[in-house]
Amino acid sequence: LAAGRGVVQLSSYLDLLLASFLVAGAVSALGYALPLYLLPVSLFGMSVAAAELPELARRQTDDRSELARRLDKAFRQMSYLTVPTVVGYLALGFLVVGGLYRRGSFRLEDNWLVYFVLCAYSLGLMASNTSRLLQNVFYAAGRTRVPARIAMERVGLSAALGVVLMLGLDRLEVARVVGLTISDPSLRLGAVGLALGAGITAWYELYRLRRSLSAEDGGLRLPARFAWRLALATLPSLAAAGATWWLLGRLPVLPQALAVIAVFAMTYFLVTDRMGLSQARRWLGRLGGK
Repeated sequence: LAAGRGVVQLSSYLDLLLASFLVAGAVSALGYALPLYLLPVSLFGMSVAAAELPELARRQTDDRSELARRLDKAFRQMSYLTVPTVVGYLALGFLVVGGLYRRGSFRLEDNWLVYFVLCAYSLGLMASNTSRLLQNVFYAAGRTRVPARIAMERVGLSAALGVVLMLGLDRLEVARVVGLTISDPSLRLGAVGLALGAGITAWYELYRLRRSLSAEDGGLRLPARFAWRLALATLPSLAAAGATWWLLGRLPVLPQALAVIAVFAMTYFLVTDRMGLSQARRWLGRLGGK
């Protein structure tokens, strides 16, 4: 159980260890990006999975229809907040990182590097959270070795792929990639390679879990179309957030970030509410104090 649940944290610790062999700045870049990546894993993935596991364990494991219903409900609940987080990190992550960290010795060049690392990690965020839900099916049936074995495969593959990618990307200077005139040769993209390895292998873990689950419980399916609907719902939110970012471009980065994130979140809630999603109504009710 611990091996499967803690694979994301274990992979992160391994990334930090490997980054210590890179040039200066790699460990710090991962250290800044990892809390932003692990936060939605804990809030939207682990929390939903932990809440569902006792209920699944209390029910009969041979009740396929009830198991499928609860898995469908948990996936919708998790993806409702995970999908906009991924889109927000990819499109607005530069501003998020700047709002949180850009002060003191944290320069514009550091902002770019941490943003790139965050984007690389975010590519596997949806897969990591979905895998935590699929593990529940195995845990509820007492088959804990399958997700634990797959989790260890992910860690090993992530380390191997991360080493290859970090050595290749560590040749690239951040300033030259983004077109900054003042370059710090010590700041390179090796840390992005480690994050890419983690993001890619998160999908490998999800693929292996789904194949193992299909072989034993062929009737269980994830509502993938729901996640795509949520992705489309973020487009108006991105447009509104982008317009806000442009209008507030002269303000300091922190108030910019707060305003843009607030506009993105509220537009997403309103758009999904217009789509008739029950998850939106619940969140708007909480925000409204109902």
